[in-house]
Parts: sequence; C-alpha cells; structure tokens
Amino acid sequence: MATEQLEALAESASQRLNRLTHGRLALEVGTKGEFLIRDILTGKLRPVRQLSGGETFLVSLALSIALSAQIQLRGTNRLQFFFLDEGFGSLDPATLDTALDAVSRLHLEDMTIGATSPRSATASSAA
Repeated sequence: MATEQLEALAESASQRLNRLTHGRLALEVGTKGEFLIRDILTGKLRPVRQLSGGETFLVSLALSIALSAQIQLRGTNRLQFFFLDEGFGSLDPATLDTALDAVSRLHLEDMTIGATSPRSATASSAA
C-alpha cells in the first residue's frame, strides 16, 4: 500500500513537473522506492541528487503541491492553503519566474500558497 501511495504521489508530481519544465523532466519511483528523474528528451533516468539547484527546487515544488493535494483527498475538510518555505531567494531569475507562475496558477485549483523569501522580487512578483 505504501508503494502504491508513493507511486500515486510521484505520478501527480510528475504531471506538474512536466508542465514546470516544459515537457523536459518526469518523476518516477525506482525499484528501491527512491525518486528518479527521467529526462524526456533522452529517455535516461538519473538520481535526484544529480539535479541542478533550480531543477531540485522545481521537483520539490511539484512534490509539495502533489502531497498537499493527496492529503486533501484523505481529509473530511478541504484545505485550501499551505505554507511553503522553499528557498525562492536562491533561484536564478528564469527559475524564479517559472516557480512564481506555477504558484500563482494554483488559485485556478482553489489553492493558495503562503511563501517566504528574503528576496524582494518574490514579493513583488507574487502580488
């Protein structure tokens, strides 16, 4: 059952990651229960530890949103807000734009995210 839940989480996160990376990356679960990244262009799998900083952020974002959605499906009360403290301040401008766009689109799914960052561009972009 835990394996099925992990695979469902990975599938949901992978769909979001695929959109975040413009069809470049997908998330899979390996035979030992570890997360792996599939490069869609080459078809090759690689461990998540080989991701760049920006890619790691996008995978983390996709997983946290997918996990939040999975938790909501199990609860009796709908949670429409979660808090994200995920290092927006360390992103390059292009990755920051991608992440903020993904976060801002969550209102279409009736979700709101609170994010913290020391970076002023995050606050002005998210407003």
